[in-house]
This record gives sequence, structure tokens and C-alpha cells, in this order.
Amino acid sequence: MGLRLTLKPYERVIVNGCILRNGARRQVLDVENRADILRGDDMLTAETAQTPARRIAYQLQIALVSQQHRVEYMALILSGLAALKIALPRFAEQIADAADFATAGNHYAAYRALVPVIAHEDLLFAHIEKASQ
Repeated sequence: MGLRLTLKPYERVIVNGCILRNGARRQVLDVENRADILRGDDMLTAETAQTPARRIAYQLQIALVSQQHRVEYMALILSGLAALKIALPRFAEQIADAADFATAGNHYAAYRALVPVIAHEDLLFAHIEKASQ
């Protein structure tokens, strides 16, 4: 069973490190074998990775799309996840899942495991910002 991607007009997708951009029409792609894929909607930049969980997610994305950086980033990712697990014990299971996926080389699944942590972190920072106004 492969992966079916439905791309919006002009949506970007990274496949095995190659950045692709869809044309003017919606397209469906069927990926029939294992590939490292990152959709445009999931992409973070160094500028948007300003919180601990987002920084780890950004590092996971770099590891996903760049094989040459995987070993280099793995220590950063795992130490960041360990610190995050201590800071947010409520999400220990999701963070442990992310660490397990990353160790197994499934960087996209590790990123997806962090999505609820990122959402919670965004909420916390929004409350802090609102309280400081």
C-alpha cells in the first residue's frame, strides 16, 4: 500500500530531498514505494521554529529531507526530546513515541508525534503573550 498525495495548486512537496512544486491545477500523486516526503503545509523554517518543540520538529524535517544531516542532527533531536519530556511530562508518551520513531529512522512519524506537543506549546506561549499585554 503506497501513499496518495493530493496537491493543491502551487503546493510544494519535498520527495527524497528534491523540492517539487505543483502546477496550476490540483493533482493526485501515488507514491508506490518508500520515500521521504514532506508536504508544504508541514514545512517549518528556521524563523518559525522559535519554541523548543518546533525547533525539534524543524531538526526532524532537516533529517527527513537531507540524508547527509541525519547523523549530525540525531544527537540534537534526542537530547531535545529528553529535555522536552522533562518540561512537559503530560506529553511524555507522545515525546517517547517521537524519540522511538526518530531512532528507527522514521523522521516524518516522529514529527507527527510532536504535533499535539507543538499545539500545546503554542497555547502556552499565547497565554504568556496575552498576560504580558
